[in-house]
Amino acid sequence: MNSKTSKPKKRLSRLVFTDVIMKAYEGALNEYRSKSKNADGSPMTQLDVANILNLTDDKIISKIERFIQGMDDRTFTVFVLATDNHARYKLIQRKTKARNPRLILEPPTPAVIAQYRNNIEGLSSAMLSEALGLHSGTVGKYESLTADAANRRSPSAHTWTLMLLVTNQHPNYKIVARD
Repeated sequence: MNSKTSKPKKRLSRLVFTDVIMKAYEGALNEYRSKSKNADGSPMTQLDVANILNLTDDKIISKIERFIQGMDDRTFTVFVLATDNHARYKLIQRKTKARNPRLILEPPTPAVIAQYRNNIEGLSSAMLSEALGLHSGTVGKYESLTADAANRRSPSAHTWTLMLLVTNQHPNYKIVARD
């Protein structure tokens, strides 16, 4: 690619947030849901949480709150950011023409995942894995084009959304430090 037409890489130090992930301890979702309100001031229901997280069934939220099922740290972090309950960061909507810009985005192909990571100068897959609270080789597995079926991985929509947020590449939202 011609250097005059290629997009310059963003610098690592300004664009990667390494302390965004919050631990989803037992009872955390219920605790944060109970202190959250909808835009109209009404209490947040399990269905509201399912809608925020783009889940098809609010029964999943019920199972999490009754300790029958666990919740992934990245999914929990997306919820906490979306409800403005993160202690260090807040979610800001970018200027967009979309009426209801989506927060949760479906993950793309491995090549596109690698391309997004490579947009950030000096960002290794191990560094991004660490920033997302994942095992050091996980992002590399998301990017692998040659992995056999047993080793092939794809991020969840919540993990992909956080990958975009922590690298400041989400098309509709960004995270900023609280004052």
